[in-house]
Amino acid sequence: MQLDALKFSEEYKNYTNQQLDNKFLYLISGEEIYFLNKSKNLLLNYAKTKGFNQKITFYITNSFNWDEIFIEIQQQGLFAVNKLIDLQLEVKKIDNNIINNLNKLIASLNELIKKNINNNILIITYTGKIDAKNLKQAWYKNIKESGLIIAAGSLYINQFSAYIKRYSLEQNLKLSNDVLDYIIIKNHGNLLAATQEINKIKLLVANDTVIIDLEYLSNILENNGIYSVFDLGNSLLKGNYIESIRIFNNLADNGVQLVLILWIITKELRELHEIIYNASQSSISINKYITQNIKWQSKKVNTQDALNRIGVDDINLILNLASQIDQKIKSYDSLNFIKHQIEKLIYKICINNNQIK
Repeated sequence: MQLDALKFSEEYKNYTNQQLDNKFLYLISGEEIYFLNKSKNLLLNYAKTKGFNQKITFYITNSFNWDEIFIEIQQQGLFAVNKLIDLQLEVKKIDNNIINNLNKLIASLNELIKKNINNNILIITYTGKIDAKNLKQAWYKNIKESGLIIAAGSLYINQFSAYIKRYSLEQNLKLSNDVLDYIIIKNHGNLLAATQEINKIKLLVANDTVIIDLEYLSNILENNGIYSVFDLGNSLLKGNYIESIRIFNNLADNGVQLVLILWIITKELRELHEIIYNASQSSISINKYITQNIKWQSKKVNTQDALNRIGVDDINLILNLASQIDQKIKSYDSLNFIKHQIEKLIYKICINNNQIK
């Protein structure tokens, strides 16, 4: 039997009674580390409930001595202890040597199962996709027929986004859509990193009833000495060119994706554009609109500073340039060239509009 790791983790309690009992062979494989680990932990907990309290772990490399495992599984007897054998394949490719030993191992366990003298549960973990060659091998077919295969493949963007939203709610966090977008873009499909980001936010938030928007998140990160793209956004609004360049280079040098940096820049620009438009539609001054609609004092001041420097035409020009840079990133242009273009973008935001050329 084969199950999807996402579905397995969500419906684990149902599977426990229906599909897990009397199974001794398990394979968990895939590229999504978060669900790989989560599925394995669920299986380990399940094994404990069935009395398999002794776990023996083998780390399989190309030079591994397989005799250690065969000796272990043959130690059967009237007073034998129930053992969970944790087999971790730490290889890039499952080669012929590993295939032959896996075939032999699964065959040996199946013989013990048929004789009703097996007291082992085998869990094989492989961080990668099982290739076409192994899909045809006896070891794989035997697990699929008499055991359970859990496939932890990469999530589609809609699945990724939905899971991040659900996970944040499970942690009693109320994240705005902008914060969710920030987490998704920053972690670029890496679910493990995204859940760790949410866990970090949970540790920093004292009140679990508050709605966490980008301004709130920026403040708690700043108060805890954590350098983030929000620092760049605030510096850009203030028009501090030297500080903005320093923050940008620091973020880029520390591995923050350029697409995330570009996202915070365009987000601030679009918000400025929206303020100008909404103030005009409401027939009130921009400063009055800012006072009425922005709750954080530092954000009010920085936004007023920015709109004193740049107007709608300037914002449209800079957004157009940002769109061109985004296309360069997607086209995998030279990293240094893209960084230089972002530096020019920062200059145009920070310098007075009369100097924009």
